[in-house]
Amino acid sequence: MSAYIEGTVSIKDKDCLIAALVEMGYAAKNIEVHETGQNLYGYRGDKRSQTAEVIVRRKHVGSASNDLGFAYDGKEWKAIVSAYDTNFLKSKHSCGGSFLDEVSTRAAVIAAERKMKKRGFTTTRKQEGRKIRLVVHS
Repeated sequence: MSAYIEGTVSIKDKDCLIAALVEMGYAAKNIEVHETGQNLYGYRGDKRSQTAEVIVRRKHVGSASNDLGFAYDGKEWKAIVSAYDTNFLKSKHSCGGSFLDEVSTRAAVIAAERKMKKRGFTTTRKQEGRKIRLVVHS
Protein backbone atom coordinates (compact mmCIF):
# COMPACT_ATOMS: atom_id res chain seq x y z
CA MET A 1 0.00 0.00 0.00
CA SER A 2 1.46 3.31 -1.09
CA ALA A 3 1.18 6.13 1.43
CA TYR A 4 -0.47 9.38 0.42
CA ILE A 5 1.51 12.58 0.73
CA GLU A 6 0.09 16.10 0.74
CA GLY A 7 1.63 18.80 -1.38
CA THR A 8 0.85 22.46 -1.76
CA VAL A 9 -0.12 23.55 -5.24
CA SER A 10 -0.82 27.20 -4.31
CA ILE A 11 -4.02 27.33 -6.33
CA LYS A 12 -6.89 29.38 -5.00
CA ASP A 13 -9.45 28.96 -7.81
CA LYS A 14 -11.15 25.58 -8.31
CA ASP A 15 -11.99 26.31 -11.95
CA CYS A 16 -8.33 27.07 -12.73
CA LEU A 17 -7.30 23.82 -11.02
CA ILE A 18 -9.75 21.84 -13.12
CA ALA A 19 -8.72 23.65 -16.33
CA ALA A 20 -5.05 22.89 -15.55
CA LEU A 21 -5.85 19.18 -15.11
CA VAL A 22 -7.72 19.19 -18.44
CA GLU A 23 -4.72 20.81 -20.15
CA MET A 24 -2.55 18.07 -18.70
CA GLY A 25 -4.66 15.43 -20.42
CA TYR A 26 -7.32 14.50 -17.88
CA ALA A 27 -10.76 14.52 -19.51
CA ALA A 28 -13.16 16.93 -17.81
CA LYS A 29 -15.74 14.15 -17.57
CA ASN A 30 -13.24 12.13 -15.48
CA ILE A 31 -12.61 14.87 -12.94
CA GLU A 32 -15.03 14.56 -10.04
CA VAL A 33 -16.01 17.74 -8.20
CA HIS A 34 -17.75 17.43 -4.82
CA GLU A 35 -19.08 19.94 -2.29
CA THR A 36 -17.58 17.90 0.56
CA GLY A 37 -14.54 15.66 0.65
CA GLN A 38 -14.94 12.12 -0.65
CA ASN A 39 -12.67 9.22 0.23
CA LEU A 40 -9.76 8.39 -2.04
CA TYR A 41 -8.99 4.80 -3.06
CA GLY A 42 -5.68 3.01 -3.38
CA TYR A 43 -4.48 0.97 -6.35
CA ARG A 44 -6.10 -2.20 -4.95
CA GLY A 45 -9.45 -0.47 -4.58
CA ASP A 46 -8.98 -0.04 -0.83
CA LYS A 47 -10.80 2.92 0.72
CA ARG A 48 -8.38 5.41 2.26
CA SER A 49 -8.97 7.86 5.09
CA GLN A 50 -7.88 10.84 2.97
CA THR A 51 -10.65 12.88 1.38
CA ALA A 52 -10.75 15.43 -1.41
CA GLU A 53 -13.27 17.61 -3.20
CA VAL A 54 -11.62 17.34 -6.63
CA ILE A 55 -10.70 13.78 -7.59
CA VAL A 56 -9.25 11.97 -10.59
CA ARG A 57 -9.96 8.30 -9.94
CA ARG A 58 -7.10 5.83 -10.27
CA LYS A 59 -8.39 4.23 -13.47
CA HIS A 60 -7.87 7.60 -15.20
CA VAL A 61 -4.39 8.19 -13.74
CA GLY A 62 -2.53 4.97 -14.56
CA SER A 63 -2.91 1.20 -14.35
CA ALA A 64 -1.09 0.85 -11.00
CA SER A 65 -2.04 4.26 -9.63
CA ASN A 66 -4.03 5.49 -6.68
CA ASP A 67 -6.71 8.18 -6.79
CA LEU A 68 -5.38 11.69 -7.25
CA GLY A 69 -7.10 14.22 -5.00
CA PHE A 70 -7.21 17.94 -4.28
CA ALA A 71 -8.61 19.18 -0.99
CA TYR A 72 -9.55 22.76 -0.18
CA ASP A 73 -8.35 24.06 3.20
CA GLY A 74 -10.33 27.31 3.11
CA LYS A 75 -7.48 29.27 1.49
CA GLU A 76 -5.97 27.11 -1.24
CA TRP A 77 -6.03 23.67 -2.79
CA LYS A 78 -3.70 20.94 -1.56
CA ALA A 79 -2.80 17.92 -3.67
CA ILE A 80 -3.10 14.48 -2.13
CA VAL A 81 -0.94 12.14 -4.20
CA SER A 82 0.48 8.73 -3.37
CA ALA A 83 4.23 8.34 -2.99
CA TYR A 84 4.20 5.94 -5.98
CA ASP A 85 2.33 8.37 -8.21
CA THR A 86 4.65 11.32 -7.57
CA ASN A 87 7.33 9.64 -9.70
CA PHE A 88 4.88 8.20 -12.23
CA LEU A 89 3.19 11.57 -12.76
CA LYS A 90 6.54 13.36 -13.11
CA SER A 91 7.44 11.16 -16.08
CA LYS A 92 3.98 11.48 -17.64
CA HIS A 93 3.68 15.26 -17.94
CA SER A 94 5.32 17.60 -20.41
CA CYS A 95 6.98 20.39 -18.46
CA GLY A 96 9.66 18.07 -17.09
CA GLY A 97 9.23 19.23 -13.50
CA SER A 98 7.15 17.65 -10.81
CA PHE A 99 3.45 17.03 -11.28
CA LEU A 100 2.65 19.54 -8.53
CA ASP A 101 4.84 22.19 -10.16
CA GLU A 102 3.16 21.67 -13.50
CA VAL A 103 -0.41 21.79 -12.24
CA SER A 104 0.46 24.92 -10.18
CA THR A 105 2.11 26.64 -13.14
CA ARG A 106 -0.71 25.85 -15.53
CA ALA A 107 -3.37 27.01 -13.05
CA ALA A 108 -1.48 30.27 -12.48
CA VAL A 109 -1.21 30.89 -16.22
CA ILE A 110 -4.92 30.16 -16.69
CA ALA A 111 -5.78 32.57 -13.85
CA ALA A 112 -3.59 35.29 -15.40
CA GLU A 113 -5.16 34.73 -18.85
CA ARG A 114 -8.64 35.07 -17.39
CA LYS A 115 -7.69 38.23 -15.51
CA MET A 116 -6.21 39.80 -18.65
CA LYS A 117 -9.27 38.86 -20.70
CA LYS A 118 -11.53 40.63 -18.16
CA ARG A 119 -9.38 43.73 -18.60
CA GLY A 120 -9.74 43.62 -22.38
CA PHE A 121 -6.35 42.13 -23.27
CA THR A 122 -5.51 39.06 -25.31
CA THR A 123 -2.73 36.66 -24.44
CA THR A 124 -0.43 34.19 -26.16
CA ARG A 125 1.37 31.34 -24.46
CA LYS A 126 4.85 30.23 -25.33
CA GLN A 127 6.19 26.99 -23.89
CA GLU A 128 9.94 27.23 -23.35
CA GLY A 129 11.11 23.93 -21.90
CA ARG A 130 9.72 23.74 -18.37
CA LYS A 131 8.57 27.36 -18.44
CA ILE A 132 5.36 28.80 -19.82
CA ARG A 133 5.68 32.42 -20.89
CA LEU A 134 2.53 34.49 -21.16
CA VAL A 135 2.61 37.40 -23.61
CA VAL A 136 -0.10 40.04 -23.09
CA HIS A 137 -1.36 42.04 -26.08
CA SER A 138 -3.41 45.22 -25.93
